[in-house]
Amino acid sequence: MNQYRQSPGGRPGGSGPLGRPPGPPSHTPVPPQAPGGSGLPREYLAKGYFDAEGHLWPQLVVEEAISKAREIGQKQGQAELKASQLRRFYGKAKNIEQKLDSGQSFNGVRAEILTLQPIAANTVARGNAADVFKEFIDRNVALAAKDEKHFRQGFLVHFQSVVAFFTYIYRR
Repeated sequence: MNQYRQSPGGRPGGSGPLGRPPGPPSHTPVPPQAPGGSGLPREYLAKGYFDAEGHLWPQLVVEEAISKAREIGQKQGQAELKASQLRRFYGKAKNIEQKLDSGQSFNGVRAEILTLQPIAANTVARGNAADVFKEFIDRNVALAAKDEKHFRQGFLVHFQSVVAFFTYIYRR
């Protein structure tokens, strides 16, 4: 199916200027799973970051963070994620937050949030992390790219907890 539809005037793209699509999709699809199946439970983030009242699920700060830290830190074959690599990913996310703090719009940084996915894929492809790390990033980025609240109050808080527990569990 062609994503560019014909408008009544014959131009592709409908309501966007000069025939371009009208903006980013209202949701970010989760990329396909890595070959060999999923390392994360299907339920992980299925309910999103927030409860019905808009509050962050407390489990994402402690229980789920500990669980995900263990899962992404387990050595699988030759792939082993180092704490410094995980902190680098978190640092990139914090740099994006700084751009928001300095007045840049969320739509202006959405693409940068999405770049975490190909960077994670490259990290796994180089043998520096297991497939479960890419799946962790993919699922979180799919939610974080929705809006500023999902990014700041969901993703960053959960990711910070995962990094902290990862560092604690796998301290050398």
